Amino acid sequence: MDIEKFQEKLKEMKYKMENHGSMSSYIICGFIALGLVFFLSSNILFNKEIQLISTPLNKKIELNGMQLSLTSREFNPENNLIQFNVKIKNFIPTDEKSLSVELREKSNPKKLIETKLVKVSNEDYIVYSKLPKNWSAVSLTFIENGVNIDSSKNKIKFYSDSRDITVDNTLKEKNKEGLTVELVENDIQKIKEEIKNKDNEIASKNKDIENLNSQISTLEKEKEYQTETEITETDSKINSFKTEIENKNKEISNLNNTKNELNKKIEKLNKKKADLLELVK
Repeated sequence: MDIEKFQEKLKEMKYKMENHGSMSSYIICGFIALGLVFFLSSNILFNKEIQLISTPLNKKIELNGMQLSLTSREFNPENNLIQFNVKIKNFIPTDEKSLSVELREKSNPKKLIETKLVKVSNEDYIVYSKLPKNWSAVSLTFIENGVNIDSSKNKIKFYSDSRDITVDNTLKEKNKEGLTVELVENDIQKIKEEIKNKDNEIASKNKDIENLNSQISTLEKEKEYQTETEITETDSKINSFKTEIENKNKEISNLNNTKNELNKKIEKLNKKKADLLELVK
């Protein structure tokens, strides 16, 4: 029952009480009024509950020519450690220009939470922090520091909700080499997903080719019972289908070439990972 129907029911009960007042009418009206209050309050609470305070992963945000994106966020409830993986493009730190971060929790936004910013590569950064117990949402602010930088336009924020985060009970701080291994593993996984997508595309195109060949076979059989004019039209369709098959085969060939390049890239990354693991030992 929506709000308008509740209001109509209340008006109806009010009219009956004014003209045929009785104790039972008052009691029923009271229950309806309580139901309306519960309906409104529960609706507000429900909407509040489902609202997440999170910046979407991989969303690119611009800051003074830089491009920042939060690629992953993980939390360990055992030790309250949180890890943010951030991709930062078009930024080269110098003596005059640097980056810093600030982390705040929703329930106490004035208090700065201690953070550790680790530069893993030219574009990959990791932020570690220990969050307070029962945290609900945090804001991670990146600040560009420099002499000639406008302080009103030198920061951006990423938001993370406790209900929208990857939980990892084994998460712990790693050194730069360990983090590099982790990023290499992530890159390998992304490439494997890309190869999987290419395989799906190839399978789809092969299915299309199979259907086209089936149509060609059907058309060839129909020619036996067609006039010369009809045969000419049928041959035109068949040639069109054959051209389409040829194009799809070229697309499949290109996809296979791309797959080969991706597999070679995985080989190189696996070698890089093995070399890094030797350094970590």
